[in-house]
Amino acid sequence: LVALPAAIALWFSAVSSQVREPYLDEVFHVGQVQQYCRGNYWHWDPKITTPPGLYVFSFIFYKITGRCDLDALRFINALSLFAIHSALNICLFPPLFFFCALYYTDVASTLSVLLFTRHLIENNSRGPSTFFQACVSILLAIVSLSFRQTNIFWVGVFPIALLALGALHKHVESTRPGSGKSVVLHAWANATFYDPQMRDAMLNDFWLTCISTVTLVLRALYFPRTLLKILRLVWPYIIVLGLFGSFVLWNGSVVLGDKGNHVATLHLPQMLYIWAYTSFFSIGLTYPFVAQGLLSVFAAIPIAAVMEPLLIFGRQKFLPRPAVLFGFVLVMTVTIKFNTIVHPFTLADNRHFTFYVFRYLLAYPFIKYLAIPVYMSCAWSVLQALGAPAQMCEIKEDEKDDGKGIASGKPQSESEDDGQGQLLRLNDAPFGEGSTIGFVLVWIGVSALQLITAPLVEPRYFILPWIMWRLRVPQSHPGASLTTRPTHKNWKQCWGNWFYIVLWAEHDHRLYLETLWFGLINVVVGYIFLNWGFEWPQEPGKTQRFMW
Repeated sequence: LVALPAAIALWFSAVSSQVREPYLDEVFHVGQVQQYCRGNYWHWDPKITTPPGLYVFSFIFYKITGRCDLDALRFINALSLFAIHSALNICLFPPLFFFCALYYTDVASTLSVLLFTRHLIENNSRGPSTFFQACVSILLAIVSLSFRQTNIFWVGVFPIALLALGALHKHVESTRPGSGKSVVLHAWANATFYDPQMRDAMLNDFWLTCISTVTLVLRALYFPRTLLKILRLVWPYIIVLGLFGSFVLWNGSVVLGDKGNHVATLHLPQMLYIWAYTSFFSIGLTYPFVAQGLLSVFAAIPIAAVMEPLLIFGRQKFLPRPAVLFGFVLVMTVTIKFNTIVHPFTLADNRHFTFYVFRYLLAYPFIKYLAIPVYMSCAWSVLQALGAPAQMCEIKEDEKDDGKGIASGKPQSESEDDGQGQLLRLNDAPFGEGSTIGFVLVWIGVSALQLITAPLVEPRYFILPWIMWRLRVPQSHPGASLTTRPTHKNWKQCWGNWFYIVLWAEHDHRLYLETLWFGLINVVVGYIFLNWGFEWPQEPGKTQRFMW
């Protein structure tokens, strides 16, 4: 709690001292809110595409403090970021942390969605919402939409999908069925939803879960009582969707201004970029699964079969079959070939990092296809991270690796533990942790709705999909990852391993790596933004800066 405000204050102070004029999109946002502060409530800059929620909030801040200058307006975003208490690392997420010192809509917009999500979870964990709670949900959704229109997917579609999925079934089945026919029969006859944990899921389970979902939807249409049950849960969010649809019809577009440059377009490669984006920023969380995938590949080679015991979870068929991999490669190749969209803004503005990414991707026609293995490996590791976390356990070197002692995590008695002959190995976490396939499918679907309609590729657009993913990544729990503990008898012999386990494995060392990685990125990007200024020939004397 001390480090976060200190980091925000340091970044805010550095930007305020060196960037004294509104920068890039700040020119439009600051100019608009200062019109409000002067009492020109009906003035609207036609270049602004987002609703006036941030400006209204800033106007209230102005009425309280009497300040409407650039520093005061930037300070509002710094306060908004500090209010996100879900986790320190989420606050340090580089594309989010960067904009806390600039007057952009992203930080306040993110806060509004998280407040809505918290209200959604708290209310529905106790059963159906009361009328008052439903009205609060609608109000929070409208407030969120006043910051950014694309929030409709997270305050409208997302809650409907989650609540409806929960109301469709009476039972949850995680045991793998014999066939798709069995899934259909169980879903129709008993309202049983096949929704296994990601930690145990194979690729075929995604298909079976989809079949189960479709069957339950058809069953709900056949049995009106189930449909009425769903409507009682989701009616507030249906109203939100209706209000948003009415706004789009009235406005003639989703965006408010500059409609010619922000036309909704089918842009499927966005769902390839999201995997590389998430994997890059969250490599500290996904690296165990990347290592596991590499070991799985090498262990399949006869000469490297000796590496098989090193497999983290001991799953020999961890990776998809070659035929399935080929199918994914084919789909990605067709998507890249026929649907790659490069918005004019992307290659026209060399201040954004995406300019350089796409310049290299498009330098030669074949380079964008070489990225396909990267997309696939990133997607695989990101989805695996939603399963139960990898944890440390200790096993005897001479113990047969039948998976029983390791998977159960059963503690050894002190009499059996002599502090010797132990090796550290990653282990499955207790059953029940992590996400299920049902949630993963909802998350992918809602993220796709938000991203594939945007022709422009910007790191800011991926913030909410990343946060929703990050909130569902399970961590190891203290005390749950050890099968042995040191005793007075063996303390001197194993204190080194014990010290390592407590500080590194038991407390989920991935969080330390994530914090360090985010800190490094923020420092590097912040230094580049503040110190690597340059000028455009067409705008002499005006400093341009690199940014997300």
